[in-house]
Amino acid sequence: MKHPVRVTIKVVIAAALIGVPVGLVVALKVRGVKPKPDVPPRRTDVEVVTVRTDVLKDLVVLPVVVACPEDRYVKLAAEIAGKVVGVHKRDGEGVEQGESIVQIDTEMLEAQSDEAAAAAKEANAAVQEAEATVTEAEQQYKRASELFQKRFGTQENRDAALAQLERARAGLKRAQAAEARAQAGVTVASVARERSNVKSPIRGTVNRRYVDEGEYVKVGQEVADVAERYQ
Repeated sequence: MKHPVRVTIKVVIAAALIGVPVGLVVALKVRGVKPKPDVPPRRTDVEVVTVRTDVLKDLVVLPVVVACPEDRYVKLAAEIAGKVVGVHKRDGEGVEQGESIVQIDTEMLEAQSDEAAAAAKEANAAVQEAEATVTEAEQQYKRASELFQKRFGTQENRDAALAQLERARAGLKRAQAAEARAQAGVTVASVARERSNVKSPIRGTVNRRYVDEGEYVKVGQEVADVAERYQ
């Protein structure tokens, strides 16, 4: 009878000393439930890449608008009307003095130039003929005057020769005037042909181009802006 009493006391003291957790373990064991074991972390495969710095080289052409003082800025306008048949510079592209930016069609100008040259040739031939007529009229008047002074000719013949000379001289003046107009036409056609090529008067950068190939421009229409290059 003494042995069971001693065992009961030890169990009670142990439970009191250990506390609730031990009681929980005892209860779990009594019920047949086991605590979950610690789960090891999942392994993830990782690929290691070496990263190093480098310089990437690339060329990108972008349109730009160049800011510059007013006196360093040139506006180019068409001096003749016609179709734009050539565009030689883009926005932001450098240009040398006298270099072409836009070309206007010269087909009509070439025809006008040919006509002017032909007219000038005819006018020159007319002048030469008029000069020969004047020379002959001067000789006739000279003979008529000599005969009149020697009393071998009449006043009437001398006056007629003088009138003929005056007409010849007037004809020469008209021929010379016609030749001058024809030569002026040649000059105008040549200048127009030259102006059909819109060139930069300075060394700089094409700030902006306002026309494209195939467009028609009027006299005075702005075709491009050029900013002077400082370097």
